[in-house]
Amino acid sequence: MKRKLLLSSLGFPEKFISSSVSPPNTVPKQQYMEQKIIDSINNHNPKLKVSDIEYLDIKDQFPHLKIGKYAGVIVEDIVIKELQKDHFIDKKYYVWESDNEWYARKIVVYVFLSDYEVKGRNIISQSIFPELIDFMGLFNFSPSFTIANHPIYFINFLNNRITAATIIKQIAGMIASNIEYVEVFEENTELKNVPKNIKDYLVKFERDFVPGNTSYSSDYFEIDMINEVTKIKVDKLIVGDYLILKNGTGPEYQFKGSSEKFYWMEIIPIIVLSWENGYAIDYTLLEDFYNQNISRFSENDDKFHRFSLLIQFIKKIMLRGEE
Repeated sequence: MKRKLLLSSLGFPEKFISSSVSPPNTVPKQQYMEQKIIDSINNHNPKLKVSDIEYLDIKDQFPHLKIGKYAGVIVEDIVIKELQKDHFIDKKYYVWESDNEWYARKIVVYVFLSDYEVKGRNIISQSIFPELIDFMGLFNFSPSFTIANHPIYFINFLNNRITAATIIKQIAGMIASNIEYVEVFEENTELKNVPKNIKDYLVKFERDFVPGNTSYSSDYFEIDMINEVTKIKVDKLIVGDYLILKNGTGPEYQFKGSSEKFYWMEIIPIIVLSWENGYAIDYTLLEDFYNQNISRFSENDDKFHRFSLLIQFIKKIMLRGEE
């Protein structure tokens, strides 16, 4: 059995080489970065025992996945018998033959990586979206009540400590969504203990929340701590804010830039925390937004149609909460 990290050749190893990290003398930067990544993963979870990194088009081996330039997978390779190959192919393993031996490769962890430098407040959201929503779609009908059917890791290999409050909050939200956070170089102590209690989370990461209050409202959600209800809001999903009017004929609306990623980044942590804290989740406004605007967006607008995957995810976990 051997485990390795597969990274998308769309983005790597170039991003490692572009990093500002200065390796020890005579050590090639790519080799140094690879070892630091491997050591960080194994220190975070010694059971993984990742041995090396490969770069490839991951969809060639796992065509059911939508993997972008910031994503990868940790896989496990095992030796199988030729008679078993169809069985493993049916289970979505990658199967191949080499030197008269048959092998099967399965996914054990989904991985996202940061960029090599902070290029704006979207460093986190651009790394995990839209793939995170696509994972929801892939596994909405699985027995799992997490975002995906395997653990998800986010590896931060920035060579400087993150201090911007907006980015700290996004990472905290990612951790609250049960994504494992792995730092390679600089430790952020604010992220060591992200609260899983929803009120404590608001105190720590929503700057305008007043400790002692029993309700909170932002542009993205409203929380009633007495009745334990979280309401997902769509205040930002309007023309002039996150939506713009298209020119010419055809569908009216489209999202402005990557605004849909900011919206997902705000609400998904609260959805997960609310469910884990036993709160009801009122997603009526979000579902209405989707249903009432289908004709206003292009049928090829994946940004808009991913909202249906998110709604299905909420419905799924809420049904679990009613069992």
